[in-house]
Amino acid sequence: MVDPGTGGAISTLRTFVAGLDDTYSLVESGMPGAAIQVDFTPIGARQLLQVPMHLVAKRTTELTEILGRQTNQLLEQLFDTPDWYSRFVTLDNFLLSRIRRAERPTREIDWAWGQLDVSRGSIPVRAISEQLGWTRKRLVKTFRDEIGVSPKVLGRVLRFQRTLAELNSRKIVNFSGIAAECGYSDQAHMIREFKDFSGLTPVELVHCYSPGAGVLEQSPED
Repeated sequence: MVDPGTGGAISTLRTFVAGLDDTYSLVESGMPGAAIQVDFTPIGARQLLQVPMHLVAKRTTELTEILGRQTNQLLEQLFDTPDWYSRFVTLDNFLLSRIRRAERPTREIDWAWGQLDVSRGSIPVRAISEQLGWTRKRLVKTFRDEIGVSPKVLGRVLRFQRTLAELNSRKIVNFSGIAAECGYSDQAHMIREFKDFSGLTPVELVHCYSPGAGVLEQSPED
């Protein structure tokens, strides 16, 4: 792991789990190798890890700190498996066995996550708490336990993901229009959020994803 500010190494990890965050991390490899990355929904991650999710939010840590000996056992199985298809089968079996034994998340949080996901972060937190009949304080506390971050932070992440998908899907982009469409107060707000989540402006990030991206209508702020 690399510190985005200084470029210096923070830690060297053999395996890692990264919870939800409101900023970005940099990962570098100093030698040739192979890796498997599995991305989970917040609900899926809670079922897999079976710990309060605030313990892994906004940090990156060795998987052994969460799963203990099971991590090393899984790694040994993967290293001893001769081909990638069999490795994926081994990994699937491991993940499914943990998830099947896990308790389901709180029904209300499962529903609240669904509302945020479907709306791509546009539903107000107040509307969620009112529909649940919960206070905002109770919603935020339970959300942090089961999801890892507050519903407001998760909404920002989902809005960022939606905006990036919209930018990547268009050859000609009206940035002010995209900002309004995706729920930002203005274009400057969108740019600030992109820098928070990726360290880059919208234009820079789109070109990272698609180096040959089409014509982009840019403003001086981009």
